[in-house]
Amino acid sequence: MMKKTFHVMTVLVLLLSIMACGKPSNTGETNKSTDGGANPTSTTGEKTSEKKDDNSPKTIVFSTFYEDEFFVEAKKKYEAKHPHITIEYSYIESTDATGEAKEKEYIKKTNAAMLSGKGPDLIQMDVLPIGKYVNKNLLADMNKMIDNDPAFKKENYFTNVLDGSEMNGSLYGIPLNFFMYGFIGNETVIEKSGVEFEDHNWSWNQFFEAAEGLKAYGDPNYSSSLAAYPEEILNEIVMDQYSSFVDEPNGKAKFDSDSFIQLLKQVKGLYDKGIATSENVRSIFREEQINSPSDYLLALKLSENFAEGYESYEYKSKLYSSPKAEGQGTGGYFRGYKTLGINEKSSVKEEAWDFVTFMLSEEMQGSRGTGFPLNKEVYKQQVAELLKDGKVEDHPDGFLGGMVFTITAQDIEGLDVFLKEAKYPVAFNRDQVEEIIVEESKAYFSGQKSAEAVAKLMQNRISLYLNE
Repeated sequence: MMKKTFHVMTVLVLLLSIMACGKPSNTGETNKSTDGGANPTSTTGEKTSEKKDDNSPKTIVFSTFYEDEFFVEAKKKYEAKHPHITIEYSYIESTDATGEAKEKEYIKKTNAAMLSGKGPDLIQMDVLPIGKYVNKNLLADMNKMIDNDPAFKKENYFTNVLDGSEMNGSLYGIPLNFFMYGFIGNETVIEKSGVEFEDHNWSWNQFFEAAEGLKAYGDPNYSSSLAAYPEEILNEIVMDQYSSFVDEPNGKAKFDSDSFIQLLKQVKGLYDKGIATSENVRSIFREEQINSPSDYLLALKLSENFAEGYESYEYKSKLYSSPKAEGQGTGGYFRGYKTLGINEKSSVKEEAWDFVTFMLSEEMQGSRGTGFPLNKEVYKQQVAELLKDGKVEDHPDGFLGGMVFTITAQDIEGLDVFLKEAKYPVAFNRDQVEEIIVEESKAYFSGQKSAEAVAKLMQNRISLYLNE
């Protein structure tokens, strides 16, 4: 099954809270709230054209939805180093029962506050419609801040991820961490089949051709290259190539294009030819989210050892690059995590930027958390520590019940290539777009409507959503 859709993620996605009133402040007090965010009580919230003295008291209003211990620690350490700065970190308290409703309410209120020129100085953007914010000029361009900050050395970070996070040539959100995506494949079957392909730059058309070759080879243990429902495979492809079909900053959809109609037909062809199946079977490829060096190693080791029903079947696994759209070229997919944006109307943009760079430092990025660190030196330290330990261990409740695997430097060489090549962002928190794709495409895959009719319905519904 394709991991992003079918596997339960243990990551708690952090959302943004809403500043219910007041302009982005540079002084003042706020209180934690459980009914929609923090209420700034700044007494001097007006923007000024002149930069204040570096030691003058300032307040950075920082908002997320769920509390995150990383941000709590960052606030504490930063304030200790900068006594004149107060980080007002606000979040919403919620439960599993109330989280979804509060999230929707928060997003609605946050959008309204930002559009009215209000809101926090620093915001976590993971689940907000960043494209719409860019369209309305609500976020500061961090590329300009990087250019004006001689202390920030871009080469110390995964610049490919930074460049891939840009929208319209500007950087409106910096991810503190990121996830990698690829296809874990049965290398043994692929090598025996004689089917050749170059996965670092292959298109979906080339993947389909390779899958046909693997089907013709006919390994008795693996009858299909992919196991998932067709509407979900379609959705994954669209999310991987989101900007090809959705121009969020300009509110335009491209689902009535010939390329999307052709994609619909290609996905259906996978099932017509038996290359993909909606049955719950083991497939030659599956999409995988890689969260860390140890996660990369475990994903391969678990694939080779978890063979329910095939106890005597031994094989090697390999991480392959996910297929791309025609003309995209070499590169891999990533998703930013804990992406931070700065309010364009904030009066403390410089201070907010300095706090962001602190959270990107070795001191803070070295804190254990989910995802690869954007700081390359911290990544190197993680790998060195892993190799020094010489092993990775499955979770006690995992497929293999805590099995321990010995590792060497050679085992992790392939990961470095994937990290350096990652430059295509995977869309995240596009629930409404994903819902429309899945709902409408079912009619085509079941034979009730034509590809053209379904594409037109998607185009109309998604266009309405983008321009709400």
